[in-house]
Amino acid sequence: VIMNALLRREVRDVVRRSQASFGSTSSLTHHKVADIERMVANNEDDDDALHFSLSGTGPAFFSWMVGFSHGLQQSGILSSASSKSTNHLMGISGGSMCATLLAADFDLSSNSDVMLCGQEQSDRCRDGKQKLGMLVSNMIEDLLDDTAVQKIMNNNTRRKLHIAMVDAPNGSLIKAYNQHIKLYSNFMGKEDIKNAVLASTHIPYFANGDATTMFREKEVLDAGVTGQMFIPTKGKNFVNVNIFPP
Repeated sequence: VIMNALLRREVRDVVRRSQASFGSTSSLTHHKVADIERMVANNEDDDDALHFSLSGTGPAFFSWMVGFSHGLQQSGILSSASSKSTNHLMGISGGSMCATLLAADFDLSSNSDVMLCGQEQSDRCRDGKQKLGMLVSNMIEDLLDDTAVQKIMNNNTRRKLHIAMVDAPNGSLIKAYNQHIKLYSNFMGKEDIKNAVLASTHIPYFANGDATTMFREKEVLDAGVTGQMFIPTKGKNFVNVNIFPP
């Protein structure tokens, strides 16, 4: 009972932070794509910044998206801690993992801890020692230290993270297909970030044997179930990055 009360209080804190950040009382703990586009349009400091929507990758193309993300780091396109502008980073499935790593400003070069950790966890999947869900969970546990978590929660890198998922009402995959994509942008800590990425990468049955997973007391799953492999954005300076041909 005490733990549930504390959790509810933490959720209320996230709601208040979300309202303060987005100036909205209607979207509470999640947002629609249009909310993010509107916020960017209303912020003059973001006029020259690029914002990225990263697609799902599947296990096979995750390294490609990490490589692309490293290219963004090397290009100087992304904002730094001293910048006035903010890059908004949205991700579906594997793209949400890459957006998380970018928001935390991890080194994504070929010999980095991220790539070595990803290789180790992928090998365990191929050897049948763990399912895909454990790969994601173990990478988050191994890589996200307190500094990285604070960068994500406080937007210290001027890179705002938005993790996508869809609801599965009553656990129904058929109903999930018709749901609008939700974006979660405010987090309570490492466990909350990990659970959001796990929800965003939850491919039914393949991730851990279950059709859905839980995030903040709701049944949810990978937004790719809607047939949309990236978050379509129409706002100014938004770039859709899709590993698959249109």
